Amino acid sequence: MPKKYSEAECIKFCEDWKHSGNPKIRFCKERNISVSALHKWLKKYGDQTKPRESSFKSLPIDAAVSEKQLQIVEITLPNGIMLSTEVVSLGMLIKELLQ
Repeated sequence: MPKKYSEAECIKFCEDWKHSGNPKIRFCKERNISVSALHKWLKKYGDQTKPRESSFKSLPIDAAVSEKQLQIVEITLPNGIMLSTEVVSLGMLIKELLQ
């Protein structure tokens, strides 16, 4: 029979997973809990836990960039969807994607 966890324990599991950086499957396996239980707890208590803070800081972007400085970047996802955008620099695009 599955173990019953208190509300505080469920919230702690949610917080620990958010800060672990591990996939849900690995996290659950290491703690001997089911992935479905973690999903249920995240849905129920997820908004009570603090999200992981990004280490990136917002940087102002110069709005007066000439069209010659813009580059088109295309990213094709495994499901076939293609994302296309104009960027000033690839580094700035990567920073934005990681936020």
